[in-house]
Amino acid sequence: LASSILATASARFALLRTLTFLNRDVTVSPYDFDLATLVDRAAQLVNRLGMCGVKDEGLTDPSQFGNTTNIIPLDNNGRVSSRTAREVLRVLYGTGNATAPGGVYPRGANGKIADQNFRLRLN
Repeated sequence: LASSILATASARFALLRTLTFLNRDVTVSPYDFDLATLVDRAAQLVNRLGMCGVKDEGLTDPSQFGNTTNIIPLDNNGRVSSRTAREVLRVLYGTGNATAPGGVYPRGANGKIADQNFRLRLN
């Protein structure tokens, strides 16, 4: 069951990134930047909040040959980066702290992992 759920989520992520890439030059209204810039800025924010290095990336990857398509962000070993529960909570809370609720969960997440992070003060 878990592998089936993971496969479905991965396929949806790839489709979303592909459609976003195909529309990367569309201006995001009412702002004065395109979709590629929005995705790049969101990736930078997620990396900063997660405090885990570069695990999220924009739609293109600059190289010596010019920008290349970056539909599925991979690490140097060609694998998708994983996130710890703390990193996920830091991002979802929007605070960069796994024990300081906000963002998507203004009252905090519930469940064993969130409770353990809060109880042990694992920011």
